[in-house]
Amino acid sequence: MPGPAQRRPLFAQAAAALGVRSMLAFQLSITETTMGAVNLHSSHLGAFDDRSPSCSA
Repeated sequence: MPGPAQRRPLFAQAAAALGVRSMLAFQLSITETTMGAVNLHSSHLGAFDDRSPSCSA
């Protein structure tokens, strides 16, 4: 599976130009209804790891 920069190259370039080096997104839902999303951005490369999604539980 290609990485995010390969799947969405224009978005990746624009985010990098703004100083974004890491992103993490959470879908906010109640049962089957999506209510929104939380998007976290960091200027540090590798700021989020495999443990990060557990913060949303």
